[in-house]
Amino acid sequence: MRCRACTKHLPAWLDGELAPKLADEVAAHLQACGACAAERRRLEALLRVVDSVEAPPLSAGFDAAFRTKLAEARVAAAASSSAEPPRRAWWRLPALGAAAAALAVAVVVGVTLRSRTHPTLPEGEVAIAQNLELLRDYEVVSNLDALEDFAVVSDLDTLMEDAR
Repeated sequence: MRCRACTKHLPAWLDGELAPKLADEVAAHLQACGACAAERRRLEALLRVVDSVEAPPLSAGFDAAFRTKLAEARVAAAASSSAEPPRRAWWRLPALGAAAAALAVAVVVGVTLRSRTHPTLPEGEVAIAQNLELLRDYEVVSNLDALEDFAVVSDLDTLMEDAR
């Protein structure tokens, strides 16, 4: 048994509501799985807290009011079941069919478009595409030698002007 199934059945197991075979599977899993055993202890602690809370006393007229509302609900249910069944709107069926067909077409088109193979880029081009900011600066970096020479020339111009 997996943990998910064990925790799903744990409340019923604690209440003794599981079939014997399933109860044995839960018990075996709890002995083998520490996480589920811890969940069992947490759930048992929670149930102890809930059981310790006393239910508030019912008002004096609660029983009579409950029975009256129950009788009214039964009469209403009997009256609605004996009434003529509601008519179905004939125009809804074609609209429902058209909606189902449109949904089917959308699913087929979506699956078809998704399944088409897209050309894959070579690994180097993918890296470039992911770093476009670096590519924008590439021209500047690739001409760095020329820029350094330009800086030297501008410094020479400044030195020449100072020498005059």
